[in-house]
Amino acid sequence: MRIEANDAVDCVMRRWPATIRVFIRHHLHCVGCGFGPFCTIEEACAAHKASLPDVLADLRRVARPAPRGIRAG
Repeated sequence: MRIEANDAVDCVMRRWPATIRVFIRHHLHCVGCGFGPFCTIEEACAAHKASLPDVLADLRRVARPAPRGIRAG
């Protein structure tokens, strides 16, 4: 599954906990926000004036599974 701009922020953080640090690094105050289940990544970026392409690239990078034979962590 690939992370898309229309994915709910809360769903992304629950499925890939490592993405939490990406939201924080981009100054998206989504962690613990009550709108998380309803707000998409695109909406969050627009609300916080963050670059959607940059945020998506970082989210996808940390959500990618580790290469075969390499342990994540």
